Amino acid sequence: MIMRERAALGGTQLDSLDTSIVIQSIDTGVPHENIGAVGRMGRYGQRITEQHTETQDVTIVFGIDKPKTDLSGRREVFDKVIKWAEGCGWLTVNYMSGRRIWIDKAILPSAGDLREWTNDFTLIFRAYCMPYWQDAEDTTSSNGSISVPGTKETAMEAEITNVGLFTIDEMDVQAGDSHFYFDGLGLEPAEKLEIKHDSEGRLTIQIYDGTNRRSAYAKRTAESDDELWVKPGTRSISVSSENTSHTFSVKGRWT
Repeated sequence: MIMRERAALGGTQLDSLDTSIVIQSIDTGVPHENIGAVGRMGRYGQRITEQHTETQDVTIVFGIDKPKTDLSGRREVFDKVIKWAEGCGWLTVNYMSGRRIWIDKAILPSAGDLREWTNDFTLIFRAYCMPYWQDAEDTTSSNGSISVPGTKETAMEAEITNVGLFTIDEMDVQAGDSHFYFDGLGLEPAEKLEIKHDSEGRLTIQIYDGTNRRSAYAKRTAESDDELWVKPGTRSISVSSENTSHTFSVKGRWT
């Protein structure tokens, strides 16, 4: 049964599995943070010493609109939903257009007593690697600034090509207030420096020559930031090296 609230996992809508599925509610959740604090001198207050975002849960409550006398039919529908949920992958909801969240783990409900036809079932989808809703498409820019969407700080990516005739060894890549400094980079003419993230959100820095890739992670100096962090809004971007062309890209993160 198609309701006002709809959810799809891996591109498959939950309510498309069977006409008897009724989505009762969807809670898109908020990130779960682990915060450390110590007491301030004096009689009141604390100071935050550590703040780390760990997970985010999306909760979907559904029912099965089949009579209690049709136990086998109700079980069949329940099993369809469980199989769908265990696939994990990208989760989307219809009223958050252009956004998605990567689900690493599904916490499944018990079937309980299927004779209780009014009972609802609760699915909890948990994001571990990237505990935020994020834009499905990149926002890109090749000029001196970029408009960063979202409500949370996010990590910038970049592709920088050596369009000159000589090797580039030193480079400062700047996004907002963050910098990556490179020394001994060895970026040859026509080669491209790729600053990206893998499927689990881990930073990768590679040089691509059109056929092969080699890591340039160790060429980043100790003075560099851990990531090219940028907050929502208009942020400056730049590459210090001459004779380069570049494209910066970012996916907005949302609470």
